[in-house]
Amino acid sequence: MATQDRPIVTIEARVLDSMNRYLDVNELDGREVMTGLNRRQRVNDPEHPDAFMEFVVAPADDGETSHPSGIVLSYDHPDCPLLIPPGRQLSLTHIGLFIDKVAMTFPLEPMTWDEMQGEYRRVVAQLDQAGWVRSSGRHTPSQGVKEDITYDDFLDKTGPKWAGVGFWEQCDNPAIKAEFQIKHYNGTSPGSFMPPAALSEPLDPGAEDTFLFHISIAADYRSPVERELTRLRDARRAEVNGRTDAEIPLSVWLDDPDWRPEDWDGIYVP
Repeated sequence: MATQDRPIVTIEARVLDSMNRYLDVNELDGREVMTGLNRRQRVNDPEHPDAFMEFVVAPADDGETSHPSGIVLSYDHPDCPLLIPPGRQLSLTHIGLFIDKVAMTFPLEPMTWDEMQGEYRRVVAQLDQAGWVRSSGRHTPSQGVKEDITYDDFLDKTGPKWAGVGFWEQCDNPAIKAEFQIKHYNGTSPGSFMPPAALSEPLDPGAEDTFLFHISIAADYRSPVERELTRLRDARRAEVNGRTDAEIPLSVWLDDPDWRPEDWDGIYVP
């Protein structure tokens, strides 16, 4: 439950954002309340490498006053912005200084089958109306966006059960794609990091089926975007330690974000 001391927060992030901008625009430093959002010190630690995953979480327990009660993802692209409803976990990964993936699990509480059916259509419409372009996807070239989700979409899986809804391309860059999935919450193992399962007791085997959504927006594997970010990261590694296969601290980038090799000809990161 949102309170004055533990409100729902909005986090702005998008692919090709720098980690500096992500930290600055979201004021992830120097907070006296909700201190779990003070991420700058963590990512500036010498042990935090230049290719890693970052999490912001909103535990369901009202006693977790160092964290927000929910997270809204604002994917603040100037031409096709998205506002993802409140959830409990936002994650991102970076290659060197620059974000290559942003992901969000939502809503705040698992949905019943009927609730999921209505809400997933709303999310599909939101992506379409924001100007994202429906895509066949990376791994399922024959699959478009699903107009209907049935129980059969979950029954052909083993272990934790997911149903893929579809892929969308960012309005200005087909190498950046959004993937929308539905998670069968009851199938989440007690040790999973999928919220809020990691924060609550395992469900009774006879409990009503419930569901969560997961949206990830990422630079396609081996796409021109990913290759350019990797090339810049490796050039910095070679400059610092003479090797491209050895990580360097992200702090090297945070302290000097404008560094580029002399022959740099980047398209996505000038």
